[in-house]
Amino acid sequence: MLIEKENMFSGNTVLVPEYLPAKKADEFEKLKKAKREILKKSQQQRINKKCKTMLCIFSMFILGITMIFRYSAIYDMERQTTKERIIASKLLIDNDSIAIQLAKYNDINKIEEFAVNKLHMIQPDKGSAIYMNLNKSNFPVPNKNITKNKGNNIINKIKDFLF
Repeated sequence: MLIEKENMFSGNTVLVPEYLPAKKADEFEKLKKAKREILKKSQQQRINKKCKTMLCIFSMFILGITMIFRYSAIYDMERQTTKERIIASKLLIDNDSIAIQLAKYNDINKIEEFAVNKLHMIQPDKGSAIYMNLNKSNFPVPNKNITKNKGNNIINKIKDFLF
């Protein structure tokens, strides 16, 4: 004879019946719990995926801003370099024009003519002309040792006075 243990009563259970929960209710609760956990995990995965996407978008934004900043700095430097090249070319042109003007006045005859006609200078006689050696230095060079000796003399005088 087969007896089902689930529906079996032992002793007098009229006053306090013994309730045995059905397996299907336990299984239903376990399934509900598992379903909730799966939903939680899937929500957490979606949240993590959204966070990673937002982090990627933010990093791309920062990278783009950095690149725009660097390109603007490079453009400013290039513009400044162009301005400097234009100024340098103008200075070269001015330098060439000044060199041409100096070449005009490099001729000794033109200098003499300018001095006599414009500045009303007279040409000196050969006897009254004074010639100087321009290679020789006409001004004395200050000696550094002299200044040191003066400082030493003052210190020596003070030492002699005190001791």
